[in-house]
Amino acid sequence: MTCSARTVYLRRAPHEAFFTPGGKEICVAVRGESHVSVIDVASLKETLQIQATDGAAMVIFRPDGVVAFVNRSRSAELTVVDVKTHAVVKRITGLVSPFSPNLAASPDGKEVWLTHKDVGKASIVDAQNFVVIRELQGVDSVDVLGRGLAPGRTYRVFALMPGGAQQFIAGRPQI
Repeated sequence: MTCSARTVYLRRAPHEAFFTPGGKEICVAVRGESHVSVIDVASLKETLQIQATDGAAMVIFRPDGVVAFVNRSRSAELTVVDVKTHAVVKRITGLVSPFSPNLAASPDGKEVWLTHKDVGKASIVDAQNFVVIRELQGVDSVDVLGRGLAPGRTYRVFALMPGGAQQFIAGRPQI
């Protein structure tokens, strides 16, 4: 299999690209300019900028593909975006910290999880009703939410059972 890479320039501080559920667009949080860039896969052109508050960090999609969630690295807010219309449908406030670098959706689509490394906590958000339902303690120094480990890196991985009933934090020694 041959794979070729093409580059799209998105100005200052783009962070983590994710395909939309249909695979026709790529959404990229642009931290330095506080928006989400929507890229058409066929043309590799930016077609839209969804404005977000300061420090957009990541974009993830609820498994049903109806909405996307955008977290922040500089404001205590989670933005909910309608995938079809690209409209902001809700701004969830009341998170425990403005620094939320990591974001994941539960496989069943009922929850969204955010880490707050600066205060050692995580927030669990109801992904259907768009409200914070729980905060977890003791989640400091978490670098990754439910992702694999890269060789040669030190990570703390945080995994949740739906509802936060059980949590697992694994450390990996520096290689």
